[in-house]
Amino acid sequence: MAATQFKVIGSLDQGNLHIIQLEETTPPFPLLQPVPIVGSLP
Repeated sequence: MAATQFKVIGSLDQGNLHIIQLEETTPPFPLLQPVPIVGSLP
C-alpha cells in the first residue's frame, strides 16, 4: 500500500542473493485518510 512505513530489522548479503527483513511501523501521524465504508456488502 502507498505510504506504508517499514523499519529494517536485518539484512543478509550472500553473493548475488540479498535478503532484507522488514517490519511495518505505525507512522507518527497518518499519511492517508482512511477510505469511508458506505453501505454494506451483500
